[in-house]
Amino acid sequence: MDVHSPKDGFVVELKVKMGMKVAANDPLLTMDTDDEDRNIERVHKMERVRALMAAQYESPELEVTRRIAQIAVEVADNSIEGKKALFDSQSQNVLHGVGTAEFQVAEADYKNALLAKEKATNDLKKFEFAIARHNAINEVVKNFMEYEDQILQTKRKRFHVLAPTSGVVSALLVGVNSFAARGQSLLVIK
Repeated sequence: MDVHSPKDGFVVELKVKMGMKVAANDPLLTMDTDDEDRNIERVHKMERVRALMAAQYESPELEVTRRIAQIAVEVADNSIEGKKALFDSQSQNVLHGVGTAEFQVAEADYKNALLAKEKATNDLKKFEFAIARHNAINEVVKNFMEYEDQILQTKRKRFHVLAPTSGVVSALLVGVNSFAARGQSLLVIK
């Protein structure tokens, strides 16, 4: 039975000799893992970048920004209370036939205060949504990177070519530092 190369690469270690008895799943040879090593390093670099980007959303500055947005909502609430009291007072005056101009100013101020609160509340919601979206995306990317790393580590382990069956090594068709193309016969077991 011919044992074929699982990939293009160099043979870096022969674990068997001509005439040697082997059992199924015994290691026969090891091929280089340069491509896998480069890909694993690429994944690790991407993970470091992801971690740095995630750290931006866990910083004290972010909490300060969040608190500023919350304070803007509180200030708008307080402003509404004062503007509403003045508006109600001016409404009473208008009912008694006095202060129409002051009523219009108080009404405009009150409406502006309501708009300011709505804007501050929406800004806070957008801020919280952006953080939540970032955290969700970050979690997906983190899980993907872990999965990718596991796949590459598994691929790296596969390059210990194992005996598909028991038998005796009857032919070595490659040596250490030989290049083998994917699918090329490496050795024969009878």
